[in-house]
Amino acid sequence: MGQILRSFPKLIDTHFHNEEAMMKKANYGDFESHHNAHTDFVATLKSVTTPVNDAQLHWAKDWLVTHIKGTDFKYKGKL
Repeated sequence: MGQILRSFPKLIDTHFHNEEAMMKKANYGDFESHHNAHTDFVATLKSVTTPVNDAQLHWAKDWLVTHIKGTDFKYKGKL
């Protein structure tokens, strides 16, 4: 479990990089705000140390779900 959690920030960072590349290519209008949200999330995620407590896991899960359902769905169909 510890190895998975240690590799998670890199996985997320790669995903965000790929997503942002598609947004730039499509000239997505709200790119800066979206990029800043990603940057803040990754910075906070990288500051989490193991062992990870329940509150940290819930925070990450809630942020991702809210981000995907709210922020990411705004560009659905534009890429």
